[in-house]
Amino acid sequence: MNKIKNKKLTSGFTAMEIIIVIAISTIIMLAVSTFQRDVIVHNSMIQSGAIAEEGMRNTLKQILSELRGVSSSQTGAYGLESVATNTIIFYSDIDSDDVRERVRYFLDNQTFKKGVVEPTGQPYTYNLSAEQLRIVADNVINGTSSVFSFYDNSYTGTSSALSLPTDISKIKLIKINLGLDPNPNRPLEAMWITSQVMLRNFKDSL
Repeated sequence: MNKIKNKKLTSGFTAMEIIIVIAISTIIMLAVSTFQRDVIVHNSMIQSGAIAEEGMRNTLKQILSELRGVSSSQTGAYGLESVATNTIIFYSDIDSDDVRERVRYFLDNQTFKKGVVEPTGQPYTYNLSAEQLRIVADNVINGTSSVFSFYDNSYTGTSSALSLPTDISKIKLIKINLGLDPNPNRPLEAMWITSQVMLRNFKDSL
């Protein structure tokens, strides 16, 4: 008789036990799924931030290279045409064709842009209506921080930037400072990229 009772008690799960097992299994599956999703999102954010930073660093290298080559325009105009806190216009042979292009970098709201005008004709002229524009960087967060700062030959590493407007011929060194938010829709830390360049072709007049 006892053997029969024990067999009935251990022969299977009750409905309540099955519900509890299903509930626990569901919770575990949800927890694992959420963890996997968070890991994927986190890795994606890190990767997108790294890609954005690397891209901006490469762009900054290009800008510095172009500024090092600042020289008189094909019309004989001074190598620096115009400077401001968020805009710079200069002449440089940026495509190695022995002809100096008019290059403009400027901040348009939160978009950093580049404009290039190729000189044409004989004698050369720069048709500003033919300027070719492209976006260099989106989501720029400089706010009141200047993208460009300008220094004369007295710069020692801690000197204050020249007050603008200034005599362009005094400018010997340019600092570039860009703040970027790689993805405004995700909680990534903003990145700041800063560098400086000496105007190589003007350094003899220091």
